[in-house]
Amino acid sequence: MKFLDDLKFQKKFLIQHKAYLQKGVYVLHENLGTYILKEYMEKDWFPKAESTLKNRIKIFIAHSLFSVRVGKNQNDFSAQAVYFSTIQQAYNRDAKFFDYKGRKVRTVCQNKIRYDLYMRNRKYFEKYFPMVDLLSADEDSLIFEEKLIDKKSIADGQWETVFRKLFDIYSKYYKISEVDKTDSVHRFTHFPVEKNDRNVTLYRQHGDLSSDNFIYDKNGDIFIIDYDHANYYPLYYDLFFLITNLYIWKNNSIGVELLVNGAFDEYIKNANGDDNSVYDAFLLFSDYYLDVCDKDGISYEWQMKYEKIFGDILSRLRKQ
Repeated sequence: MKFLDDLKFQKKFLIQHKAYLQKGVYVLHENLGTYILKEYMEKDWFPKAESTLKNRIKIFIAHSLFSVRVGKNQNDFSAQAVYFSTIQQAYNRDAKFFDYKGRKVRTVCQNKIRYDLYMRNRKYFEKYFPMVDLLSADEDSLIFEEKLIDKKSIADGQWETVFRKLFDIYSKYYKISEVDKTDSVHRFTHFPVEKNDRNVTLYRQHGDLSSDNFIYDKNGDIFIIDYDHANYYPLYYDLFFLITNLYIWKNNSIGVELLVNGAFDEYIKNANGDDNSVYDAFLLFSDYYLDVCDKDGISYEWQMKYEKIFGDILSRLRKQ
C-alpha cells in the first residue's frame, strides 16, 4: 500500500536525523495535505483530515507503528510521519527541518534526482528572484541548508502591497526570463472559446507560488522559496495561481477582489510589450491549470471545484 510505503519512508528520515532533531527542531513540511513530521505540542496532533473511518484508521496506524521518540530539552516529544494526500501521488517526500536556534533550514532530498532538481532550479532562479542564502550543500548525503528567515503574517491591509511587489518582480522577470523555444500551442478543453487552439509563449516559472512558498519578513522584503515545481507556464501563471489558491485553501479573497476590480490591469495588459486582455490571460491560466491538475492526478471533485471558482472569476472579469 502506498500509504504504508510513504510512512515507512518518512520514518526512515526521522530515524536517520534523530540526532539533528534532538538539537531542538520545530518542524513541519506540508504539501497538499502531506505532513512529514511535526513537533508534538498539543493534543490536536494531526492535520485537519476529514473524519472518516478510513482516515481514523490511517491516524491509528501512523501513531501506533510509525512514531519516532526523541528528546528535546529533557522533555520528550514525538516526531511523527503522517500522510494524508488529496492526490494520487505525492509530489515529493523530502524532509525539511527548521532549526530556529541555528538559524537554518535543512532539506534532506529523497534521491539524487530530487537533489539535482533543487540545485539546478536554485541556480537558475537566484539570478532573477530574491532568494534565501544557501549555507551549504552536500551532494553525497543529498542535504542542503539555507538561511532561516522568520516569516511574518500578512495583515489584510498589507496584501495589496505584497501582490504589487510580486507583480513588479514578475514584470521585470518576463522581459529577461527563459522561454520555451518550441512552438507552444494550448488546446482549450475546459472552457468554451471561439478558437480552441491558441499559440502561447511559455515562461519558466515557479509553478507552485502558494503563500507557503514565499516569505514576507519583518522588513517587508519578499523571498521566494522551494522551486521544485519549476516548469514552463503561460504569462502570469504564478501570480494567478497564488491569487486563486489563497482563495481556495486559505479563504482569502483579497487577491480575487483586487484582480476583478482592475488593480493588476496595468501589469497584465502591458506585459512584455504585448497588449494582453486580463480576461484572456486569466482564461488561459484557468484552462492550463486544469490540464496540470489532470496530469498530476488531482481528484475529479477538486478539479470541478477549481473549474467552478475559475468560471465565477471569469464571469466577473467579463463584466468589467
